[in-house]
Amino acid sequence: MAAIKLLLPMFNAAPFGYFRDELYYLVCGFRPDWGYVDHPSMAPLLAVAGWKLFGESLYGVRFFPAVFGAATMVFTVLMARRLGAGTYAQALAALAVLAAPFYLVVGSKLSTDSFEILFWTALAYITLRLVQENEPRLWLWFGLAAGIGLHAKHSIVFFAFALVAGVAISSRRRLLLSPWLPAGGAIALLIFLPNLLWQWQHGWPTFELLNNIRQSDKNIVLNPLEFLGSQVFLLGPLALPLWLAGLVWLLRARDQKGVRALGAAYLIVFAVILLLKGKSYYLGAAYPMLFAAGALAFEHMTTRPRLGWMRPAYVAIIVAGTLLLLPIGIPLMSPDRTAAWQRALGISPSPTERSHTSELPQHLSDRLGWDEMVSSVAQAYHALPEVERAKAGIFAQNFGEAGAIDILGRSRGLPPALSGHQNYFLWGPRHYTGEVIIVVDSPTHNLDDLCRTVEYAGPVGSHPHALPGEQRMGIYVCRGLTPSLGDLWPQAKNWM
Repeated sequence: MAAIKLLLPMFNAAPFGYFRDELYYLVCGFRPDWGYVDHPSMAPLLAVAGWKLFGESLYGVRFFPAVFGAATMVFTVLMARRLGAGTYAQALAALAVLAAPFYLVVGSKLSTDSFEILFWTALAYITLRLVQENEPRLWLWFGLAAGIGLHAKHSIVFFAFALVAGVAISSRRRLLLSPWLPAGGAIALLIFLPNLLWQWQHGWPTFELLNNIRQSDKNIVLNPLEFLGSQVFLLGPLALPLWLAGLVWLLRARDQKGVRALGAAYLIVFAVILLLKGKSYYLGAAYPMLFAAGALAFEHMTTRPRLGWMRPAYVAIIVAGTLLLLPIGIPLMSPDRTAAWQRALGISPSPTERSHTSELPQHLSDRLGWDEMVSSVAQAYHALPEVERAKAGIFAQNFGEAGAIDILGRSRGLPPALSGHQNYFLWGPRHYTGEVIIVVDSPTHNLDDLCRTVEYAGPVGSHPHALPGEQRMGIYVCRGLTPSLGDLWPQAKNWM
């Protein structure tokens, strides 16, 4: 099953290409730093490492997410084994991780979630060992995993807090009095310190970004019942009995070894994310520990001879359901066939942002249209007189468009893109003055107030299944930007 996890990213139906965030992470990886406005440093570095290792290919970008996904399965099996699971339950726990729609999606593209899941699972495994062995020195390993994990995604701090709180309300609460706990915390802080210093040096941009999002209407906020229902959608209805049984088993476990801490940690992090109005998938990394416990509970229940048939039956149902939904999780078919398959199943994607209105789910629609967009921008750029091309910059509205120009535009002779979105703003206008700027923009924006002349160079090429916003963009040639691009740059800032 781990081998299958490593091979799945190889299957990518044309014309599905790079996911929006993958393009951005590659650009960030070519500008290595200890931090970025909207993510830590791990995803960009591993994106470039895999990309170079496998000849600048799609599989290369997605190689490390697949490796981390396979490692997550290993930690899940180790947790199941430590809880007392036999071979069947260990295999069932691994299958649950392999088959969960959310894990299929994040394993088929590179994102911060692709790496965060492993660190949440590793922290759960270390906590399980900590309470079972009553060994406070394991706080050092906890701190090590948390510190490295913070370079994958900052939200790991919520799960680390939940696990410590879970230990506090378990029978192993005396572990919190050990000096090894602050020592582990010091290790985590020391490892995370470079990113923390980067945040301080740049005026805490991530906090500013999160505050902007919180005050906007960008994300869809779910009520508690909708949030719970979204978890069923993320993990798949067939997995609901498994992780629910795992949660109940952990909460009802005889707590002489403190395993109740894991069940309590899930409830705590669930409440924290819900109260902070986080997206539903933010909780997705918490389920491997529940799969491990749920597989054990199912194995115990089916030890009775009359219920033995349920073991192969449940595995067969999970495999059949996964194969049925697989084309919606990863790009195995063309966009048209994927949309038709989705309609045949009666499935409608559940958006987490109001801008995601494509028929296909966002993790697929955001892989479409980039080649077409870059080709149209390249056509406009090369149509300029040579004297203007030498000083022309290309301004894009978001990191997806800018990333596509930077990565896919290299072979088309395009210069590096400009944008005010996320980390592109910190990279500044560079040497461009605004004398000639190609602007990829919505027609609703009025460039006449800023440019001496504005020439419409044509629509942005797109794909019918890309997000509608990308389909409505146009290409404009702005000459004589007033005031200069450097003076206007602070107004270009878009941290949202």
